[in-house]
Amino acid sequence: MGVLLRDESQIQAAKVEAQSLVSITLSQRQLCDIELILDGSFNPLTGFMNQKDYERVLKDMRLENGALWPVPVTLDVKKDLAEKLANGQKVALRDAEGNLIANMQIESIYQPDKTTEAQILYGTTDEEVPSVFELLQNIGSHYLGGTLTGVTLPIHYDFTALRKTPGEVKEEITKNGWNRVIGFHTENILNKNHLAQTLEAVRVVPDSHLLVHPAVGTSQFGDLDYYSRVRCYKGYAQQFPDNVALFSIIPLVVRPAGPRETLFNAVVRKNYGVTHLVVEKNDDALSLQQYSKEIGVEAVLVKPFVFVKETGKYVPEDEARPGTYENVSEEELKRKLSAGLPLPEWLLFPETIQVLKEKYPPRWKQGFTLFFTGLSGAGKSTIANALIVRLMELSNQPITLLDGDIVRTHLSSELGFSKEHRDLNIKRIGYVASEITKSGGIAITAAIAPYAAPRSYARSLIEKHGGFIEVYMATSLAVCEQRDTKGLYAKARKGIVKGFTGIDDPYEAPTHPEITITCAGTTIKNEVEHIVTYLVNQGYVKLD
Repeated sequence: MGVLLRDESQIQAAKVEAQSLVSITLSQRQLCDIELILDGSFNPLTGFMNQKDYERVLKDMRLENGALWPVPVTLDVKKDLAEKLANGQKVALRDAEGNLIANMQIESIYQPDKTTEAQILYGTTDEEVPSVFELLQNIGSHYLGGTLTGVTLPIHYDFTALRKTPGEVKEEITKNGWNRVIGFHTENILNKNHLAQTLEAVRVVPDSHLLVHPAVGTSQFGDLDYYSRVRCYKGYAQQFPDNVALFSIIPLVVRPAGPRETLFNAVVRKNYGVTHLVVEKNDDALSLQQYSKEIGVEAVLVKPFVFVKETGKYVPEDEARPGTYENVSEEELKRKLSAGLPLPEWLLFPETIQVLKEKYPPRWKQGFTLFFTGLSGAGKSTIANALIVRLMELSNQPITLLDGDIVRTHLSSELGFSKEHRDLNIKRIGYVASEITKSGGIAITAAIAPYAAPRSYARSLIEKHGGFIEVYMATSLAVCEQRDTKGLYAKARKGIVKGFTGIDDPYEAPTHPEITITCAGTTIKNEVEHIVTYLVNQGYVKLD
C-alpha cells in the first residue's frame, strides 16, 4: 500500500517539502481513491497507476507485476498542467481546503485513449451512459502515475463511527471470532428484498457472518446523495440479530464495469477480511469463481427474491407462482415520490420511507430548471421573460432568470468566446442553476449553449436536486438572421465577428429536448402556455 507516515517528524518534513512542490487539488473522486490507497483498501496499489500498469490492467486485468487488478485507478489532470510536469518530479496532493494529503513521486505522465478505456470497461462509448460521459467529458486528458507518501487521510466530519479502515474491520472480525465473512457490496437503497437475500447468503454458507459494506464515494448522476442513503441503511442494519452482521461504509467510487467490477469488489473486500462475496448475476459469479483461489474470496450467488401477497413473506422468485407476488421498479418508486403517492411498506423499511419523503417531496414542492438553448435571435430571452410572469401567477416559488447577456456581465465577464470559454460559461450557469434548484427555487436559463457536452454537464448537476427541462428554441437560422436585432449576423457574414454560432461556429442541436419550440405561425402567449402545460402535466406546477 502507499506509505502513510506515522512519525510526527517525518510528517512535518513532508509538509515542509510540499511547500516547494507544485500542488494539485484533488477532486472528490480522486480523494476517494487516494484514501483507499493509503488506508490499504486498494492493496497492493502503492499509488496512482503508471502507464504500464494502466495498459496491462485494461488488457488482461493485471498490474505490471502480475497481481490481479481489474480496473484502472488513475490520477487525471488537464493537458496544460501535464505539460508543465516531468517524470521524477514530486507534486503535493491536496484537498479543496489546501490540506496536504500526500506527496507523489511522478513515474509516468501519459495521455490515455479514453475511448478505448470506455469500450473495455463499460462496453460502449455512448455518452448517454453516465459512466462513459464522466470518463470522456469530465476526466482530465492526461494521467499521472506514481508512488504516494501519505501525510494524512482525507478528513471526514460525517458518519465517523461507520467509517472503518481495513485494519479496524479485521480487528473487529477477529474480536468476534468470525471465520467466514460474506461481503455485501451495494450503492443502492437497501430494502426488504436485500435483507432476504443477505439472510439467505448467511444460511447457505455454514458458520458465516456478514460485512454490509455500502459504497459512499461518488456515484451515478441523479442517485440519492450518500447522506440520505446512509440514513436509509440504518433501518436495514437494525433488522439483523446480534453478532450476525457488521456494518461499515467505504468511500469507494462506483465503477459499473460488469464482471470486472465484481472482481474489483472482491479484491477490495479481501483487504477487509472477507472470505465470500454476494453476487446476483451468473456471469459475475462465474467470473469470480474463476479467480477465487487467487483472490481468496468465493462467490455466493443469491437469487432474486419477491414478496408473496398471500403469505406476506419473501421467497426466491423461481419458487413463487406468477401473479402471486408484488413487483415495483425503481422508476415506479420515483413516480410515486414525484406524485406524492404512498410508498410500498412491503418493500421499504419505515426509516427508508421517511428519508425518501423528506428528500424527495412531490414535484410541485421541488425546485427545477428550464434550460433554454438555441441560436442568437431564436427568442430565448423573449419567451423566458414572458414565462416568468406566467409562473409568478401560478407559483409562490422564487424564480431566477440567468439570461446569457446578464451572466456574461456579472458572472463571466472575463471570458471570451473560444470553445473552452463557452463551455466554462455554460458550466457556470449550470452550477448556479443547480444551487437555485437545490434550494427549491425555479431557475430559467437563456443562453445559446451551442455544445452538447456542457449542456449534459449542466443536466447532470441539476438533476441531482430537481427537474431539468431542456427547451430547444428551434428557430431557423434564416429567421434569426432576419431578426438580427444586434447586427451580429451581418458582422459575422462580413468576417468582422469571428466564431459566431450558426455562421462559422457550429450549433449542436439537442437530440432529446423535453420541449421544442419553433415560433412558426404561433404567438408568444401560445408558446408560454405550451411550456406551462408541460410543467403541469409533469407535476412541476400544481394548479389550484
